[in-house]
Formats: sequence, C-alpha cells, structure tokens
Amino acid sequence: MHAGILLLGLALVAASAAPAAAADRLLVPGTRIGPAALLDERAVVEAAIGPGVVVAERPGPTPALPGQVVRFAAAGLVGTFATPEASAPATVVATRDPRYRTRGGVHVGTTRAALRRALPAARCAPRRCDLVRVDAAGAVRLTRFRLVGGTVARIAIAHLPVGPIDGIA
Repeated sequence: MHAGILLLGLALVAASAAPAAAADRLLVPGTRIGPAALLDERAVVEAAIGPGVVVAERPGPTPALPGQVVRFAAAGLVGTFATPEASAPATVVATRDPRYRTRGGVHVGTTRAALRRALPAARCAPRRCDLVRVDAAGAVRLTRFRLVGGTVARIAIAHLPVGPIDGIA
C-alpha cells in the first residue's frame, strides 16, 4: 500500500516538472535555449521536451557513429548531437521560434538596433551578430544571431572546443 502511494507521488512530481520545462522560454546566451542546454545529453533534452526527429547526419567521431541534427518541432528547437547515442552531448542548440527570449528581450524578430542595445558586447557583421565567451576549460561558447532584412531570423548557441567559429550558420 505504502509503495503504491510513493509511486503515485513520484509520478505526480514527474508530471508536474514536465510542463515547467516545456514552458521555459528563457534564452541564456552561450548556455541554453529554453530547457535545452549546451552539452546536455540527448536523453536529458528528450526528457524535458519530448523526442525529436533526425533531420540530418554530420561527421562524427567514427563512420559508425555519425553526429545527428534533431528537430524538436513542438518546442521549436533543433539540436546537433555528437553521436546518435542517448548520452551524446548537444553541441549546438538553435531556434527560429520567437517565444524564446533573453532577459533583455532579444528574440527571433528583434531588430539589429534593439539587439545591439540589449547586448552591447555583440559583434555584428552584415548578416549576423555574435556573442563569444571562453569557458573555464578554454572552449568557445558562441551565440549567433542570424539576421535577415535587419532582424533576427535564427538564434544558435554552440560549444566549440577548438577551431574557427565561421562554421555555424
């Protein structure tokens, strides 16, 4: 009897946590978009927002373990994972969904001028603005705001252990 009550209580706690994760719309540059954070394992991301659909494969550590690009349509997110395994880390998280916003209000649809006011550290080129920070391990944490017609059309955060940052579209 007590075990049944305990299991019911645990199920209620888990069910109440899922909507909170799905409702998380905070974009933290270099860290996360909503409930999907850089370097989160794929299983953790899927537990927070549901399963995704593989839309592309990328070179992985071996031909038998290609990286995967996964679309989480209900959440409006796309994640790139190092391998197809559940334990693979998210190396890129991106969105075209205007529901995700920084604390300063930057989101898909924000103008370049508003982005520069809210994020003065951003370095802008004609079709993008980037925020770059180096973490304690020396890896680059990139947040790229892709601009189309002077407004943000896509936001991507990426973890780049080494090398140039121009490979993130």
